[in-house]
Amino acid sequence: MPSVSKTRDMTSGSPLRHILLFMLPILLGSVFQRFYNVADAIVVGNALGSAELAAIGATGPATFFLLSIAMGLTHAFSIVTAQYFGANNEKMVRTTLVSGIYITAFCSLLFTITGLLAARPLLILLKTPAEILESSALYLRICIAGTLFQLVYNGAASALRAVGDSKTPLYFLLFACILNVTLDLIFALWLGWGLAGIACATVFSQFFAALLSVLYIFTRYPIFRLSRADLAPDLPNLAHVVKIGLPLGLQSLLVSVADMAIMSVVNSFGTNVLAAYTAYKRIQEFAMLSYNAIAQATSVFAGQNLGAGQPARIREGFKKIALVNIAIALLIVLGIFLSGDLLLRVFISPNDPQIDQIAAAAMEMLRIYASFYPVLCMILLYNNVLRGMGEVSIPLFSSLLELAVKICLSFGLAAVYGATGLWFAAPLSWVVAMIPSLWLYHSGRWQRRTAAFAEGGSVKA
Repeated sequence: MPSVSKTRDMTSGSPLRHILLFMLPILLGSVFQRFYNVADAIVVGNALGSAELAAIGATGPATFFLLSIAMGLTHAFSIVTAQYFGANNEKMVRTTLVSGIYITAFCSLLFTITGLLAARPLLILLKTPAEILESSALYLRICIAGTLFQLVYNGAASALRAVGDSKTPLYFLLFACILNVTLDLIFALWLGWGLAGIACATVFSQFFAALLSVLYIFTRYPIFRLSRADLAPDLPNLAHVVKIGLPLGLQSLLVSVADMAIMSVVNSFGTNVLAAYTAYKRIQEFAMLSYNAIAQATSVFAGQNLGAGQPARIREGFKKIALVNIAIALLIVLGIFLSGDLLLRVFISPNDPQIDQIAAAAMEMLRIYASFYPVLCMILLYNNVLRGMGEVSIPLFSSLLELAVKICLSFGLAAVYGATGLWFAAPLSWVVAMIPSLWLYHSGRWQRRTAAFAEGGSVKA
């Protein structure tokens, strides 16, 4: 059975090699996870129509808004676990797992109830076009009903990654992805359930991914095997996880608020632009997978080396992975400019009379966003390496700054330049928001945390 010695310890050996090997399964897992949404969009766009595609797209910001706090707490659980694993403190690794279980249970109950009640009012607030409002609300309610499964899987995957196992979550996602595509076809096409079938397929797939992850983590990893005594909540540890997680959740919440602000402006341009925005978002989700995977892997690397008291190793790993990150971003930009139109048309039925208008609008926004991808990949890297060391205040300020700039520019540029102006709002906000995190990392102030952890076994958020 796997034990502490058989997990990936990133506190020795080549930093770049550790980060890249750890990143690859995360990247592949993210591809399969995103394939849930892509499979939905392809089936819906080609079999049900562009209006139904727009209905799915309208729910994205609302879903992110409802789950943002819970996702931040899950990330905090991974950060604290990685720190204790790096410090070789198995007892506190188990204690943090228990804290994660309590947090997941509470968040699942809270956000499921809230989401079911607020789905339709939230979509109305976002100015969702009347012709797709009811179908969007139905799709959102069904997906929100599966909140528990999504959070349980994310929590289990975070625990495994914190101790260096990024491969196992990939295997479960691969199975769930295949199941999701199969159920899409059965529920939506064969049984004729339409958008409700697409949503049900996603929920069932998330359930099996969560179930398999939980069974594996408790049966195969002794470090996570809990006794009855372990189940008692450790209030200081729980408070520590929440103290780190709330700023992360608030940061996600702010991002979701900005996305909803943009969505309300997008909706004002009509169903065609909304359908184009949905198709574009699916491409961008894939384009961002490598940036997010690198950022997550570097976050775990930083957390483990913080616990081991090795700041020089953190700096070495960051410098090398930053060069790789920018190179990947430039390759993605080139690919988008050369073949973006072909990719976008995959999500739109060739028989749709509006296909050329939708594709042209989607391609315009994709090229504008892609031009700023090198900035986006670096802001994700800076923020995640800081979070991995428990440094959450400046990344939170960065998100506040991004929120303010994005919302102001979204309404201002859209009013003057129309939809084209709107697409520049988010990229310009990335440039401004990166400045605080860049300053904090290169100032070296975060190094005090390695000494604090070595003295007391934890650091204050």
